[in-house]
Amino acid sequence: MSRPRSGSVIDKVPFIVKLAEHPLDNVRYAAYALSGVARVALALKGRGSVEVTFSPAPGGKLDAAALKKAFKRELQDEALRARVFALNAGLREHLILRAMAAAAAKPAPPPEPGLTPEQERELEALIASVEKEIKQESAAGGRAAATWEERYGRKSGKKN
Repeated sequence: MSRPRSGSVIDKVPFIVKLAEHPLDNVRYAAYALSGVARVALALKGRGSVEVTFSPAPGGKLDAAALKKAFKRELQDEALRARVFALNAGLREHLILRAMAAAAAKPAPPPEPGLTPEQERELEALIASVEKEIKQESAAGGRAAATWEERYGRKSGKKN
């Protein structure tokens, strides 16, 4: 990186970064991290370097020494992030494949809506008691059983 005037407050702070030392993506990300402090412009300077120029936001000034220190720190942080990203490529791929395989697996079909053996016995007993009742009523009068209202309804004479 080139060195701007140290400790001075100026309108533009240019840096020249060698692409052999820092890939272009890392330079771009580091510059973007400081874009809240100043405006940033990137320009290629030949095949092996890029110029990063910081200019103050409207109504602001830049401290060249503080900006240099912050930009250098961001470049180092981006280099670390890039190394970690590269080292974790296999893990990311494994997790993504695992997630995709889990999503592709068909869910188990829901259990058939059947009765338990105990519920079947209760149902059989209920059916048997109803059949017994029907036989008793039909044997007694030979006619269809009376409705609940006819048996237990009010004696008011009204029919529903």
